[in-house]
Amino acid sequence: MSGIPALPPDYACVVKNHYVTPNFAYPVQLFAIAGINSFNPAAFSFEKCDTDKSLSFTPHLPSNAEVQPQSYGSTLSLPSTCDPKDQSTRFGVFSCDFAGDEFVEQVKIPAIVNPISELLSPVGRFTKTVSVNEEEVTLSVTHSTSEKPLRWRFNGLVKQKWEGKSSITIKDVQTEDSGIYECFIRGNAGIDYDVVTYRIIVRACPANLFNPPACDGNCPTCQNGGSCTDDGYCLCPPAYGGSDCSERKEDISSFEMKCR
Repeated sequence: MSGIPALPPDYACVVKNHYVTPNFAYPVQLFAIAGINSFNPAAFSFEKCDTDKSLSFTPHLPSNAEVQPQSYGSTLSLPSTCDPKDQSTRFGVFSCDFAGDEFVEQVKIPAIVNPISELLSPVGRFTKTVSVNEEEVTLSVTHSTSEKPLRWRFNGLVKQKWEGKSSITIKDVQTEDSGIYECFIRGNAGIDYDVVTYRIIVRACPANLFNPPACDGNCPTCQNGGSCTDDGYCLCPPAYGGSDCSERKEDISSFEMKCR
């Protein structure tokens, strides 16, 4: 999960209801979007990562998951259930997968869904992008009880040195610091009902440079929250495109209506 690879244009993975209570009545939805004129709906799929076991994404979604092809790509819906164990399967790290073809490489874009908890809440954005060597990154949570200590996992492994801390800082960031970070309180049944998940993306070059390992290229100025990839292109957020993410995309207006 290190670096920011160059992606085919107009590919995105967007989450609706990405921060909800465990008994939230409406579905958590992921939208796989591809702004291309024609494609095979079978080329779009979704996966979930069991971060407490490994960092391998598998196609084993919750049993009640619903996948439907759409004009813009595909949609994954995770409905609410009455079983607490099934509710917990709606949270964590998912991915929107684009199979690719002879013209476009395979793409896997992670997406995070965090539960709203009375005991534990995230601070700031769920995904943070930093550059190698030149930055430090801090991950924090708000914690309302001292009865059970906070614990942290990084890429599936429990980090004892961070136990009990509500804030951790990674200094002199390197590409090996990329990945999934989780702060959690172990539930009585062994299920992490109270968990906050973050993703850190570390660019393989210092800020404003690209083309590792030489890092001898100057990044373009990416607008509207876009990020410079390791290949020197702007990776644009949904609804924006163009070489510098300055162009508003009109062809996803129907999709935006569904996300409001």
